[in-house]
Amino acid sequence: MSKAKNFVNVVMFNGAWLCCVLGGNQIAIATALTVVMLHLRFIADDWREVLLVIQVVVLGFFVDSMLIRSGVIVLSNDVLIPPVWLICLWIVFSTLLNHSLRWLQSQLFIAVLLGALMAPFSYYAGIRLTNVSLAEPEAWSLGFVAVAWAVAFPMCLWLAQRAAERFNE
Repeated sequence: MSKAKNFVNVVMFNGAWLCCVLGGNQIAIATALTVVMLHLRFIADDWREVLLVIQVVVLGFFVDSMLIRSGVIVLSNDVLIPPVWLICLWIVFSTLLNHSLRWLQSQLFIAVLLGALMAPFSYYAGIRLTNVSLAEPEAWSLGFVAVAWAVAFPMCLWLAQRAAERFNE
């Protein structure tokens, strides 16, 4: 993939992250659908990547549901499943895995570290911008997020690698 496409891939993700977090459920749905359509048209160029999006969303739903049900993430309405906007974040995140983050597929240790280090920052920022909160003490909650992502991020990369292998068959 060209450097320009990787750059566009990252810029689309970051813009979509802001739209999903700040915009609420309807904006998040529209944003995620738009990103996926643009991604499939200009970056992935392969409709089979939709399977990867679905797999990552299922994994993300499980991860965030676990964090919510365990009390690490506290929703204002006491619902025990992730809000739509949070699920949409997993959709747009999945578009990075076989493109701008592809280099991490062969770097498992780095992927574990990046998942553990970067996800807590993303969750913390997202929580500060929404009506979601972390259980006290927040440092412990962010530690649980780090552990969850130290496992989930490499799993996402593995799913992406398997999808890419299927694309090349």
